[in-house]
Amino acid sequence: GKFVSSISTKESTPLNPLSYYALTKQVQEQIILMYAKVLNISGIALRYQNVYGPGQSLLNPYMGIIAIFSTLARNNDEIRIFEDGLESRDFVYIDDVIDATSKCIDPSIEGVFSLNVGSGISTSVIEVANEIVTYFDSNSKILTTGEFRTGDIRHNYADLKNILNKI
Repeated sequence: GKFVSSISTKESTPLNPLSYYALTKQVQEQIILMYAKVLNISGIALRYQNVYGPGQSLLNPYMGIIAIFSTLARNNDEIRIFEDGLESRDFVYIDDVIDATSKCIDPSIEGVFSLNVGSGISTSVIEVANEIVTYFDSNSKILTTGEFRTGDIRHNYADLKNILNKI
């Protein structure tokens, strides 16, 4: 059989939003880059991956699976995972996001461009669920449903070459 592996997402990867959420992120990025060009100033659009950490709202519908799974695990509720659980994401801690963002306000950084902000590591959703259940010493059962959500991608992790070279 043939082996297929995922590759990191570069800033130059063509955009193809498949959800309203993804489309709004694309438009916000284009607004930043357009205004920077029109005003002839530097502008950096940051592409945050799956951010997690303290202070994350549990009421935000886009809060992310770490917050959702943590709440379920603390309540010993069943954790239901779409697909087979092997889909993967790039999870980045809030302190790393703050560090990258604050570096981008340095006036010596010039130009108009987008940068990925992530860990550069592909982590499966089932691995996240197992870690959270272990961390909370939870009795939650983890169930993979085989269901799919329209607009979800199978794998995503950020290519960090550009951000490491620019800031």
